[in-house]
Amino acid sequence: MRKPSQGTISLCVSVASGLRKPRGHRLKAHQDCLNEVLKRWANDFAVVREKAAVSDTNDHKLMLELGNRLSSIESKLELLMGEQQREKKLPGSHGDP
Repeated sequence: MRKPSQGTISLCVSVASGLRKPRGHRLKAHQDCLNEVLKRWANDFAVVREKAAVSDTNDHKLMLELGNRLSSIESKLELLMGEQQREKKLPGSHGDP
């Protein structure tokens, strides 16, 4: 992609602000400038969309992993609580007479 010259950029700005209307080769230069701006915006937005999608995917994976770990901890706690209740019910398991 070619980079628009400073004159082309200022022409884009002046036309956009309504100071003058492009004619002939200036119209072509103005259109080229606008096309360049639109291409850059499209690329910038594509990068932003991609980063957002990757971030969402990573966040989703992180939440799944966190959920799995919490479920595992919950299961282990339930087992430990069950064992503790069984030990309380059994006489003499803690050295009681």
